[in-house]
Amino acid sequence: MSSSKAEVQRLRDVEQSLMGTVDGLQGDLDDLQAAHQRLQ
Repeated sequence: MSSSKAEVQRLRDVEQSLMGTVDGLQGDLDDLQAAHQRLQ
């Protein structure tokens, strides 16, 4: 059963890194939208 536990932990790590990536992308989007507002 230890192998499935390790697999779950690995998936959680992947999920955490994906969440971090999404947060970073949303921050980039906010910056782009702010720049777009300034240009108008």
